[in-house]
Amino acid sequence: ETVSVVEDTTATGNVLDNAATADGPLTVTSFTVDGNTYNAGDTVTLTEGELTLNTDGSYTFTPNDNFNGVVPVITYTVTDGAGDTQSSTLTISVTPVSDLSDDNETVSVAEDTTATGNVLDNAATADGPMTVTSFTVGGITYNAGDTVTLAEGELTLNTNGSYTFTPNDNFNGAVPVISYTVTDGVGDTEISTLTISVTPVSDLSDDSETVTIAEDTTATGNVLDNAETADGPLTVTSFTVGGNTYNAGDTVT
Repeated sequence: ETVSVVEDTTATGNVLDNAATADGPLTVTSFTVDGNTYNAGDTVTLTEGELTLNTDGSYTFTPNDNFNGVVPVITYTVTDGAGDTQSSTLTISVTPVSDLSDDNETVSVAEDTTATGNVLDNAATADGPMTVTSFTVGGITYNAGDTVTLAEGELTLNTNGSYTFTPNDNFNGAVPVISYTVTDGVGDTEISTLTISVTPVSDLSDDSETVTIAEDTTATGNVLDNAETADGPLTVTSFTVGGNTYNAGDTVT
């Protein structure tokens, strides 16, 4: 028999399914693996996992976590009701599966603030170190470690997963989604995304004014002289005096 199962999966079956005799019931009496002979029914701990082969031919092989490859060939002896014996083999192989996983990341920072982090913080694998190999943004693919100038700001994503996004002055909104590729020690790959958004903050500032004039003199000036913003023209909309609020332009007695 030749059996193949995927990594982290138990192999089960019966070596007598394809056996036949005219001389009474068939029984497995013993088996040999890795140079050692065992009685049928014994459970054997191998480097690759745990094996049991019973007298009725049923077997179970549970591979060790994350093991993949070929298990040493199992040679077993079958006898029938007349005492005839026959040796056959059971070959078990375990095929690899990707153990690499990486969650998508979503990050939000305030306007004029640099976004930093590491896209591998939520990644996991049993197969050696993880590395970012490339990333794609705005339809263009770059090597990990490249620094990219976008319409929204400057982005760097390194092989170790660390990233920096510095938004342009006063930019706020969504940055194009960054897709990146991660590989592990056995060459498995996973594609995940990094989504960065920049929330707006007020750029408006206006200092309080204090004015002193002489008696019987008119006070004049402009309350916007010490005000500034990056977001268009400034306008006074209302004012409050003596507990009452008025529209800008009103004359109050």
